[in-house]
Amino acid sequence: MSLFIAGDFNCTLDSTDPVAPFIASFIDECSLMHCDKLFPSDKQYTYCNESLNQHSFIDYALVSSTVLVGSTPTRSLISNFVTMDPAINFSDYLPISVSLLCSLSGNRTNKKCSDPVQHYPCWDKGDRNAFYCYSGDNFVHVLVKGRKSEILS
Repeated sequence: MSLFIAGDFNCTLDSTDPVAPFIASFIDECSLMHCDKLFPSDKQYTYCNESLNQHSFIDYALVSSTVLVGSTPTRSLISNFVTMDPAINFSDYLPISVSLLCSLSGNRTNKKCSDPVQHYPCWDKGDRNAFYCYSGDNFVHVLVKGRKSEILS
């Protein structure tokens, strides 16, 4: 079974947090690896609240060894992991970025995107419309690159 799990765990996995042992057990049972340990960096936190002087690393990307396709970096499907520190950030979290080598296939239809619908409470105080514009501008190159690779293949 191949797994790739990424998100806000709200827990520092290398700590005495009471939830950490349960997550660590799951990671061990599924033979998952931390992408931040595969690609170490100087950034030691993904949550930062300057006014409270609090920092913690609580956002993770975990990958199973089957996704790594062997143990050599040249054969890995994970090509990069970084904790980003953008100049414009609408949150007290720093986003993580994982680069995966993959092929796109299957049937896709071009749908016109409508305004995002939120089905859960919004916990942040940021300007949601500005966030959607900013993230849309930054992720459009992923869509374009994916479509170019489809045309070439």
